[in-house]
Amino acid sequence: MRLTDGQQERYARHILLDGIGGDGQEKLLSSRVRVRGTAAAARACASYLAASGIGALSVDSALARELCSLSPDLRLLDDDEDVDLELSPADPPGAGPASAAAAGCWIAVEAVRVLAGRP
Repeated sequence: MRLTDGQQERYARHILLDGIGGDGQEKLLSSRVRVRGTAAAARACASYLAASGIGALSVDSALARELCSLSPDLRLLDDDEDVDLELSPADPPGAGPASAAAAGCWIAVEAVRVLAGRP
């Protein structure tokens, strides 16, 4: 899969990152991820994955409406479709919204590293 001109412009910052590049972004666009849960960490994780250029995402229905505006390339999956990676981010015990969102962000960054083929 080759990046279109629009995708190259949209993901230009990602392509410049060491270890991601065009090949890594192409891998992200062909990746399929399922995020379970609707807590703050799951919400943040799904949002960051959508913005990173994940090709297909499966989320609980409450999150689906929010994600469609983040990436024009994003396709929402049905629950019965196969995925490359399944995540269930949970809010840290006793944590406020900021630390829960930070936990979701960290999980999303690690997922992107794995899916883009970065160690």
